[in-house]
Amino acid sequence: DGPFLVKGNTYATFLTLYYVDENGKKQWSGFTTREDDGAPGGNTIFELQPGVDTIEGVTIGSQRMREGSRANLHIPSALAYGDKQIGNNRGGGGGLYVPAGADIIFDIEVFGRVDPNGPGWFMDEDVGLPRKREEL
Repeated sequence: DGPFLVKGNTYATFLTLYYVDENGKKQWSGFTTREDDGAPGGNTIFELQPGVDTIEGVTIGSQRMREGSRANLHIPSALAYGDKQIGNNRGGGGGLYVPAGADIIFDIEVFGRVDPNGPGWFMDEDVGLPRKREEL
């Protein structure tokens, strides 16, 4: 795989967020950018920037990842959202939800670094994956 992710850089990724419920079972939070995990409208690119607008556990865990890799980051509540509930209790209503005090699991697939001065990334609908514009 490619180089390790660096704090402050931006990366083209797919993300799916889960939380661990009171019974220790993994539950979908309602957030994903991966079609196979239920993203409405198909795969979409999520620009992840470790250390900027991310929770501490994602910043720490993602820096152990490499470009071109995929991992499940198991993040304890203290490094995630702590005692803060995210979203509303879904109760059949849909939308993002992580209960207060829950550990979370981020399924992250990293495609590559987003160069702020480069041509950027796009969704190649023929293959359903992100590609750099210069790869065409």
